[in-house]
Amino acid sequence: MRKSIKLILIIMFVFSTSILFAQKQEEYKAPNMPINKETTLISYNGEIEMQGTKDLLFRKGITWYHSYIKNSKNFLKEENVLEGKFVARPRFKIMSPPPKKGIQTMAGVVNYTLIMTFKEGKYSYEITDMKLQQASDYPIENWMKKDSKSYQESWEYYLMEVDKNIQELISDMKKRMAYKQESK
Repeated sequence: MRKSIKLILIIMFVFSTSILFAQKQEEYKAPNMPINKETTLISYNGEIEMQGTKDLLFRKGITWYHSYIKNSKNFLKEENVLEGKFVARPRFKIMSPPPKKGIQTMAGVVNYTLIMTFKEGKYSYEITDMKLQQASDYPIENWMKKDSKSYQESWEYYLMEVDKNIQELISDMKKRMAYKQESK
């Protein structure tokens, strides 16, 4: 009787272990990140034509910035109405890959530079210089180096998180900049 119980337990253990190993860990594929050829940094940028004076577009841009970024005044590094330009150094959180069970945790905070310039009939943006906030700045371009000895598969997920956050920011910016307020 004892031998049959031991045999059943061994079979159950082997079977459950093989099922665990057979389950494939979720694979993540980082998006193609836009790289500035001069700086070699990840850099999202664009120029949008839009009706309006430089001052009107600047006001719309700075209004969008203050409504989209939490504690926006703390991150605003330059605000020049005469030149039609502002520079900010805000940040966003990124999450770790979701575990099979349990709660997804925060992986860290990414700081980035946002530059917006405004001219008659158009505005441009650049989002670049992204770094993981830690004791010393860690450029997120390092996450793209698959041949690095310190490479981790979670970096693919982190790049997906960065791209998602930046795409949401750009989408909201374009939508808010295009919004026409009803005249009273």
